[in-house]
Amino acid sequence: MNPIKLTFAVVLVFLSSAVSAQNNSQTLFENTPEIGFYVSPGLQVGPVAGETAGFAAFKGGVTFAQQFTVGGMYSFSFNEFTPSVETDQDIYMDVQLGGLLLEYTLSPSKLFHFTFPLVVGAGEIQMDWKESSPNYNNDMLSEDNFFFVEPGAMLEMNVAKYVRLNAGLTYRLVPGGVDYRSYDAADISGLTASFGLKFGVFE
Repeated sequence: MNPIKLTFAVVLVFLSSAVSAQNNSQTLFENTPEIGFYVSPGLQVGPVAGETAGFAAFKGGVTFAQQFTVGGMYSFSFNEFTPSVETDQDIYMDVQLGGLLLEYTLSPSKLFHFTFPLVVGAGEIQMDWKESSPNYNNDMLSEDNFFFVEPGAMLEMNVAKYVRLNAGLTYRLVPGGVDYRSYDAADISGLTASFGLKFGVFE
């Protein structure tokens, strides 16, 4: 099974168990923490293989006591960038990332506050043919999978009761395990600017 799909399957099972546990009338403690949830579409921009890559990102999770979130993240590069080391301009790099999301929010009731996400998961890198290429309908040009850790710091604003806006920086760290064409882990690691919206019940 694709490691990204496997990671998301584990996250979904975990979240389903957490929500089901909260619906059970029997509790271990008399005072249970406040439970909320959110979904968050966003954009990320940062260097990959010496080029600027744009990512569409989707996050979601269950919040506890308004400050702690456990959930999942999935993102994929959407601009067809071709690294300068490639001699064939008919191909472009495609990157996908997914994993477990852990997040801590500092003073969430304040208009402006900080939140600190951490994603731990798996990624996939591959080269694809551009739509304009005569080889477009052929199979992809192989792939490679890797492990990554991505901590971040975001400034967040409470726009409305159910809506939050955030912006900040994350750093994608790939400790190793990348050996794809002429690329290594350093080509995938890097500082990323992140922007997003959160829609949900936060308290």
